Amino acid sequence: MLAGVAVPADKSIEAERVILRDESGKVRALLVVEGEEPRFSLYDSDGKQRAGLAIIAGEPGLALHDAGGKQRAGFAIVNGEAALSLHDAEERRQVLLSTEPGLQGLALRDREGRERLRLGMVGVTLGAVVHDPRWTVTIPPKGSRYGLVLSDINSKPRAVLDVTEDSAGVALQDSRGRIQGLFDAEDDGTVLFLLDPGGKAHAAFNITGQGPGLNLTDVNGRVVFTAP
Repeated sequence: MLAGVAVPADKSIEAERVILRDESGKVRALLVVEGEEPRFSLYDSDGKQRAGLAIIAGEPGLALHDAGGKQRAGFAIVNGEAALSLHDAEERRQVLLSTEPGLQGLALRDREGRERLRLGMVGVTLGAVVHDPRWTVTIPPKGSRYGLVLSDINSKPRAVLDVTEDSAGVALQDSRGRIQGLFDAEDDGTVLFLLDPGGKAHAAFNITGQGPGLNLTDVNGRVVFTAP
């Protein structure tokens, strides 16, 4: 069915709405322009929309729906960045793959919508400066950061695998975001730090080209044991 169809001499077809029906008369496809937004929808034999392609506010998007009409997948360009999302049966986002700065990478959420895992550009803030007689490590490190973030049920980062241009490290945080353990590997050696809630390292074990070393400090930062 073509509504308001005009057939110009050049044999093109112009219409404000195009409806395609099956042999039983059911609508199976709809092409329409609403305002300045073109939309193309596909329907199943029960009349449920299963797919939709549209340009909204100047940005294209594709949505896929299940038999119940719930959106289960979406792909869109937003502010010039691409995003792919997967949803559960209650339309809660479970997976997000995005190129948006700050969200770059893959994110997985639980049934409550809380982010539990992120792989890609690490956007969390790890606030700590660890000093040792032979080492100085600052978090966040300089340079581009790529990594893996594991979060608790409150969406707070608890474990971070971080990779920069010249180092790789693993940081473990408490529920308040304070680093409690830090392992860092660089070209000239590796080091393991254990920190107190204030961010001060009280135990440091390192291995360099000169061999292993162990350093223990008290609550005031005074060295109480060192080896060799």
